[in-house]
Amino acid sequence: MIVEESPQPLSLAQILSTRAQHASAVRLAVDIAGGAAVAAAAIVTRPKGWVALMAAALCFLSYGTWAATGRRLHNSTRPVGATEDATEDATEDVRDDALPVMPASTPRAQSYPLWLLLHTASALGGVAAFLLLLFATLALSLGKIIS
Repeated sequence: MIVEESPQPLSLAQILSTRAQHASAVRLAVDIAGGAAVAAAAIVTRPKGWVALMAAALCFLSYGTWAATGRRLHNSTRPVGATEDATEDATEDVRDDALPVMPASTPRAQSYPLWLLLHTASALGGVAAFLLLLFATLALSLGKIIS
């Protein structure tokens, strides 16, 4: 596991980032599709505690989207034609400004700001979904309060 491999304590952001990098594309697609389907079902059927169920589903949807867009951003910043292993080897020996730069006219370079926006929005959406899950669970556990 990720936590046991680290000699020092990891933050939640570091754990999620490492887990996202090691997750398969199929796993991320299941997180996205499953989160969207469960959230939609919770909104349509509105069972008891539907807000907490929807918030949990949105957490999965946001995580899958954040991880997939993060992977896309990582791939778009890699030098053109380089594999992941070649990029890691090259960055160890060479300064960052010495790597070949992707021309700004390529479709990968032009779509970078949109992927960055989606990556940021999914991270903020995930935080909002987690807070909603926290408060919805608290509301369920406290029940109706009559003063």
